[in-house]
Amino acid sequence: MPLRPYQQECLDNVRDKFRAGVTKRTQDTGDCAWYIYALLDPDSLDVRYVGWTYWPQYRLREHIHRSKRGRTHRDHWVQALQSHDKTPILRILDYATGNWAIAEKNWISILRAAGCRLTNSTDGGEGVPGLVHSAESRAKASRFFKSVVRTREWCEAISEAQRGKVISQTQREAQRRAMLGRRPTEETRRKMSAAGLGRKRSPEFVQKLIAFHKGRKRSPEACARMSAAKLSKHLHLTAEHKEKLRITSSGRKQSAETIAKKSAALRKTLDAKKAAICR
Repeated sequence: MPLRPYQQECLDNVRDKFRAGVTKRTQDTGDCAWYIYALLDPDSLDVRYVGWTYWPQYRLREHIHRSKRGRTHRDHWVQALQSHDKTPILRILDYATGNWAIAEKNWISILRAAGCRLTNSTDGGEGVPGLVHSAESRAKASRFFKSVVRTREWCEAISEAQRGKVISQTQREAQRRAMLGRRPTEETRRKMSAAGLGRKRSPEFVQKLIAFHKGRKRSPEACARMSAAKLSKHLHLTAEHKEKLRITSSGRKQSAETIAKKSAALRKTLDAKKAAICR
């Protein structure tokens, strides 16, 4: 059964362009070929889904079997056809060896631009680029994770699994860049404040923190970054937040030990500055 004219023209143009860029075919390299395929509506012949596979002869049957779970837009579409004793039509769009992700993304992009109502949840390729969860899905996930209660044994197992794990400098830099410039909303700040309100750390945990930070020296670069971050945070404090800090700190009495530690630290800093000036 032929495609609609605009779809057939789009498929022919893309196929010609894509094949022109493929230099190594299966018969040249002997590698296992991947296939880009489309699932068509049996009535309208509209292209509704684009995917890739190594075994196209089994792929349609796999889609029909997986549709019973009803997790994706594609699953619901296949289920709707099955309820009327109909099955999608699988059509091979192209094949080659090498990187399939680029080809799949190209097909999805151009078919969407041609007006095809694809059921693909993402833009194609590896990972889930372009996937946007609905408000209903986010609320459902939020309710599920809020209902999960972590037992003490579970937390200890997670802690044991993470203990001794070394994070590479590349990963640290990636995490830093991901969080750079991100500011939580006022609603998020209130939720974080409410979640931490009244939470007390165990004496064992406090001792672990003290032992970890004791004698630890920060590099000049780290100190400069922390100073700049604190300054920037202070500049962005609202009048309400400043008043809250003032009320919280007023009337608070520090122990003699804390005052002595602060005095010794301040004296050490002043001595270092005097020494630097005298040089």
